[in-house]
Amino acid sequence: MKYALLALTLLSFNAFSAVVKSNDAERGCTLFQSVTAEENGNVILQPGQVLVSSKNTYGLSFTDMEIDFDRREVRVQPMINIVLGFNRMLTPAKAIIRQDNPEFSFLINQLNRKISLFEKICINSSNEIEYAKFFPAPEQK
Repeated sequence: MKYALLALTLLSFNAFSAVVKSNDAERGCTLFQSVTAEENGNVILQPGQVLVSSKNTYGLSFTDMEIDFDRREVRVQPMINIVLGFNRMLTPAKAIIRQDNPEFSFLINQLNRKISLFEKICINSSNEIEYAKFFPAPEQK
């Protein structure tokens, strides 16, 4: 079974991604994005991008929600989801989702979702999540 799983992982290597970060000047936040590696397994960085993780990732998610009713905010741990469960934290501390964020309900309802993973998460210098976006839906033929 282990060998079958390893073979499947190696055969589908191109389907996996890496995580890069760049600056979203329009929203004033650091954009973490899951990008697809090229055929040879290397990631081609666009201008302004820095490699965060070259591990075989399949998306970004939130875990470990903590609600602060007095401050009217939620703290979550953004995670890089890595193949075979070797997930790692995207940021050293929990990120904040404030009640006045226009995407507040959407963001907190994504906690621990593994079916729909984020492609992008943007976190500002105050460690507040500005926005997060799912991977685009596959085109129908």
